[in-house]
Amino acid sequence: MESYHLLFLACIVLLMAAPALLLLARIEAQPRIVPEAPHKQSTTTSIDTRETRKKNRRSFQLEPWRQLRSRYESIDEVARLFRQSGVSSAADQMRYLIYGVAAAAIFSLLLGVVLGAGKYSAIEAFAYAVIAFVVTLLVMKRGLKGKADKRQKALEDEALMLIQTTRMLWRVGLSLPKTLGILCDELRHLTPNTATELKIAVKRIDAGQAQDEALQELCNNTHAEGFREYLIILRQESSTGGGVDKSLQELYEVLQSRRKTNLQEKVSKTSANMSVVMMLMMFPALIIVIGGPGFIAISRALSTLNGG
Repeated sequence: MESYHLLFLACIVLLMAAPALLLLARIEAQPRIVPEAPHKQSTTTSIDTRETRKKNRRSFQLEPWRQLRSRYESIDEVARLFRQSGVSSAADQMRYLIYGVAAAAIFSLLLGVVLGAGKYSAIEAFAYAVIAFVVTLLVMKRGLKGKADKRQKALEDEALMLIQTTRMLWRVGLSLPKTLGILCDELRHLTPNTATELKIAVKRIDAGQAQDEALQELCNNTHAEGFREYLIILRQESSTGGGVDKSLQELYEVLQSRRKTNLQEKVSKTSANMSVVMMLMMFPALIIVIGGPGFIAISRALSTLNGG
């Protein structure tokens, strides 16, 4: 079949579809008959329908991500690493994962094309491209894990300041949601990581979620011991209604002693490393300086004995 035959068939299909398209456009252009109702009720109904559509769209977009997380442990682990590194939105997690896989695929494809254009065969270039794709994904995952560990370390370092500020606000007589809101606003520059985490809990509480459930979700998504214990104390207070001043004071003392112990361990390890460096670097120099003249004298004495 020649090219002009295909063009002729395409024109016939367009001519046959034109009446249907015009009929569809006329139907859409007709005004819709809306039943009469009070203005307030129609406005409220339209707002409710818009919010419902938005929620349905969000749930439809996030449903594949939730299914993947529940089905594959590796994807669930990546999602946890995203959450621990500061990416809390499921849509952002899915978007970053797609970007990472696309970047790895493009890199491996370019590598395969370059190798295929060179001295490698097609099979070898394809094998190297697959290996590059897997290695790139592993490197990205390791980098994400390093970022998550770094952020959890920052949460651990900011726990002392957070505990002291919470105790000060709690003594004033503020409620737990109000205390968390003030902490998010006032500590966003001094302790940005903990303020970001608490802001997530505040948004969920304002949306209608229970306080202990919101704090429990934050507790499950972090492995920083100080911040985790802080959230456990707040969760106990929200469920039982007791005071947290004494508990926070005990936690503050425990974290201080733990930090002091860690510093002592680091100092002891540093002194041991310095002794090893001194032995490796200074001991040969001392042998040369101290034993060098003796070695020269012995070599001269042996040369005279041999008649040199």
